[in-house]
Amino acid sequence: MVVRIEVIGGDGNVIDIDAFRRASINQARQTAKAIEVDFKVTTRTWKTKVEFERKIISDEQIDIFTTSKIYLFVSGGTKAHIIRAKNAPNLLFQVGYNRKTQPNRIASYNGGSFGPYRKTKQVNHPGSKARKFDTTIKKKWDREFPRQYQRAVLSQI
Repeated sequence: MVVRIEVIGGDGNVIDIDAFRRASINQARQTAKAIEVDFKVTTRTWKTKVEFERKIISDEQIDIFTTSKIYLFVSGGTKAHIIRAKNAPNLLFQVGYNRKTQPNRIASYNGGSFGPYRKTKQVNHPGSKARKFDTTIKKKWDREFPRQYQRAVLSQI
């Protein structure tokens, strides 16, 4: 993001540019923390713990990411596929499952496996619908960031 301020008329001392810059950087960092919290909320009830990192690239860019393959599969969805037993003669799993997340929601609910167990050498998994956590969180912050940024900047005027 690039912000340009030009003072028309007067002596040019209308805004403390350093205070404005600090407010801008602080707001970006606070927003990055809040976005990281949104990502963590999507895995709150998962058994598999997913770690997220915040990496400051510059004053204008802060990356939030995970290297979790499971998170990629849940957020991006999967195609139908076959699951075969590898480290044992059979797969053993419960036949029922309540999903913990929903597409286009920044949330994680109680859920998981239930019902009787089934033993088989392979199973045809129907695939999973993409939860789109990244696009949902981006959409939220595309709306929210300008309001918060404006508040931070106006506090310096």
